[in-house]
Amino acid sequence: MSDGNPGRSARGTLRENKRGNERRGPNKTNRKNLKYFVAKERGLVIPGDLLAVGYSPGPGTFSDRGSVYSSVVGLAKREGEFARVVALEGKYIPQSGDLVIGVVKDSGFTSWLIDINSPYLGVLDVKDALDKFDPVLEDTSDYFRVGDTLLLKVKSVDSVRRVSLTIKEDGLGEINGGKLIKISPTKIPRLIGKKGSMIKMLKHVTGCDIIIAQNGVVWINGEERVMEILSNAIEKIEKEAHTSGLTDRIKEMLSKKLGGEYGDSRQETVEESSDRDTSSNK
Repeated sequence: MSDGNPGRSARGTLRENKRGNERRGPNKTNRKNLKYFVAKERGLVIPGDLLAVGYSPGPGTFSDRGSVYSSVVGLAKREGEFARVVALEGKYIPQSGDLVIGVVKDSGFTSWLIDINSPYLGVLDVKDALDKFDPVLEDTSDYFRVGDTLLLKVKSVDSVRRVSLTIKEDGLGEINGGKLIKISPTKIPRLIGKKGSMIKMLKHVTGCDIIIAQNGVVWINGEERVMEILSNAIEKIEKEAHTSGLTDRIKEMLSKKLGGEYGDSRQETVEESSDRDTSSNK
């Protein structure tokens, strides 16, 4: 029986409809609209674990056919439209604009090699450090020597991971005195805290100057005994970064060890002495 169109049979029409359904797939529209978070919020995940369906991939993840998977060992987290993983371990990989604390490892005719706590050494060229320099009359070691500590910014990172640094911005340059503490770069956000809550508390309670750099290096400066107590607190923060209520526990620990020696009575002094540090951590 004809469907009214010359040369076209009912059987042919059914065959076309079937092929069309096969191409479309019975649940394509439904699958496209699916959106759900599979992993437990702040639950431990490993590379390859399924995190979510229908979400956009964030840091520490990759996407495959609409699903988001973990690419690192860490804690699953949902942030708006994004699924991400807060890595528990990892090396510092420099990115343009990062604030870093480095130590001079060597000096050349027109540059210094800087250890930035990364698989890659940083290079500080004289043009990014000094207004004037004459390589015939001057030596780079006249300015910075091996072992000197510097606060720097990553100027650029090229395709072969050559890291160019600069200190030609306000607040950057040589750091004298104090103590350096190294922690996992992935724990830096926890040391700063939500809206700066942890770092503000540490400065207020201890009275120490603190600079937190994105390469996992922390500089502290204050009374020797207090710096030792603060160092222990920072180590505890690194170890317990995945736990809740950490800021209150650290504050209580510091208050007990310092015996009320610091705190409210020194708040104004602490805030004034750490203006540069606060701006460095924004």
